[in-house]
Amino acid sequence: MSADSSSKLSSTKGLGLLFLACLSVLIIYSCKDTSISGSFNENLPPKTHLTINEVNRSGANRLSSQINVSWWGDDPDGFIIGYEYSFNDENNWRFTKRTDSVFVLPIPVGNDTSDVVFRIRAIDNDSLRDITGASVVFPIKNSTPTIVYKGTEIPSDTTYSIFNFGWQLADIDGLGNINRIEVELNESANWVAISPNENFMTVNILNDKIAQANGDVYFGLNYRNAGIQLNGFQINGDNKLVIRAIDNAGAISVADTVKWFIKQQTSRVLVLHDYATQTAETIKNLHLDAIEAAGISAYDLITITDGLILTGSKVSLSSALPRVIDPTLVKMMAKWDFIYFFSSDLNRNVTYLQEMTTDFRENGGKIFANIQMGTLVATDALFSFFPMQSFSSLPDSVDNNNDGVFDAASNATSFRLPINRYATSENANWDSLRIKRTITGVSPMDPAAGATILYEVPFQYQVPSFPRARNVEFLGSKVICAKNSENNIIYFSLDFNDIEVPMQTNLGALVQKLCVEELGFSSN
Repeated sequence: MSADSSSKLSSTKGLGLLFLACLSVLIIYSCKDTSISGSFNENLPPKTHLTINEVNRSGANRLSSQINVSWWGDDPDGFIIGYEYSFNDENNWRFTKRTDSVFVLPIPVGNDTSDVVFRIRAIDNDSLRDITGASVVFPIKNSTPTIVYKGTEIPSDTTYSIFNFGWQLADIDGLGNINRIEVELNESANWVAISPNENFMTVNILNDKIAQANGDVYFGLNYRNAGIQLNGFQINGDNKLVIRAIDNAGAISVADTVKWFIKQQTSRVLVLHDYATQTAETIKNLHLDAIEAAGISAYDLITITDGLILTGSKVSLSSALPRVIDPTLVKMMAKWDFIYFFSSDLNRNVTYLQEMTTDFRENGGKIFANIQMGTLVATDALFSFFPMQSFSSLPDSVDNNNDGVFDAASNATSFRLPINRYATSENANWDSLRIKRTITGVSPMDPAAGATILYEVPFQYQVPSFPRARNVEFLGSKVICAKNSENNIIYFSLDFNDIEVPMQTNLGALVQKLCVEELGFSSN
């Protein structure tokens, strides 16, 4: 086929396609109906349904005021976007997207029963509401709330000017039905309202130098200022705090009461007596005599010797102290400037001393502690609190046969301090201390970095050999008393009952050096 013939054929095909396209447009256009007849349907309202339509109960069988209600809705020409509900009053609607909820139904103040009408209506996507809605009557009765103090969160028999109260609140009708908590101090007839959302408060009396004092209230463990006071605490006298709960219907719970004695703080020095043995009274007097002989004429004393140490454990915090360490006990300790602590065991209340003196130490407080050294695990927190990193260990090898040969396996059994040894200090004019009896089961301490060594004494250790055990001089640490690098804690690791200052009737000279000169103890 020639090129001319091909060109004519292509042109003919193009014209044909153009004709068909124009014909299609003409047909479509001619078939189009440009007019719409009839009318739009109006939006139909949604319908609302409750899972229950009627409640038949009376008398003692009435429901509690806390009710779980569920519902649903449908729309014939759209979809549901939410619901509105009301109680009794048809003019007070509240919106929700939920299809069920728990409500505390209202009971008029002063009534113990009520027939509450619950109404619910659906809303469609055009905001049209169900005209009729659904409703049900709930015959309810009010239940009286209950409130009781928590035994571990109330004052001990005797306190100083800070103490706490914790309580447990309950209501069968739900805690949302509680209107308020009220407390009354010392039968004053002055009921102070507290939010039902609170369950713990600390009271801090800033001025206990007057017979009747006021206390600032702080809520929660985070010590939030409540902006309220309780007025009329009896200083050096008995006190009583009554607590009760009142619900939205005005029902009042049975009241709970706690009684305790508030003691006036008389000094900047607090003595904590934790010596829990049969000789506790003798040891207490030994320390108090030394304190007074050192010129500390006034001090406050708290005895914390209750509680037993179970094998492998620490004693529980003394009930003579607030059981809530933070904030109450922490704030309480901060009321003093100096703490003199003596105890019969490192596993007693000294366990809590670091935690309960955080504010005290931040405020510049100083601590003296006298507790005979004992057995502690290497990770015990006392090693980071007291000025020591550990207690010394027995040697790895000893001359078991006294032949000049040190055996690799040590047969050393324990450290000892023989009678009539003397502890000495490098400080000028400090008295030497005589060991009054042979002491076993003790060991020197390895001081912490930066610690100041105040007293040392040479130790021995025992080696069993035939026909009897012999005592070998320990060549390691001799430290029994040191002050930490912050200069605010001194630890003396021998029982005061086992030492004496020669030619003196008490240990006043020792306490004067350690507490007054080194730590600045002063009663006023």
